[in-house]
Amino acid sequence: MYLELDADDVILKQKTELMTTADLGETRVSEAFFENPDGTDIAIDHDYLGQLRMYGENPAGPFAKLKPGRNRLCVW
Repeated sequence: MYLELDADDVILKQKTELMTTADLGETRVSEAFFENPDGTDIAIDHDYLGQLRMYGENPAGPFAKLKPGRNRLCVW
């Protein structure tokens, strides 16, 4: 299954930082921190497709390697 989307400069220029356990804070009900199953801190450093995200170079959203114009991504 493919996802097709158009990425314009407005989307591509919106850079975000990598999210970590410290950014996510605590859950409301259990007041526990978000962590990996082994107890280590989370670092969301890969996108939905497994592409490595880089500090200061991430477009907003789940896909790290968008290009200007039409993008066709295999999501399944």
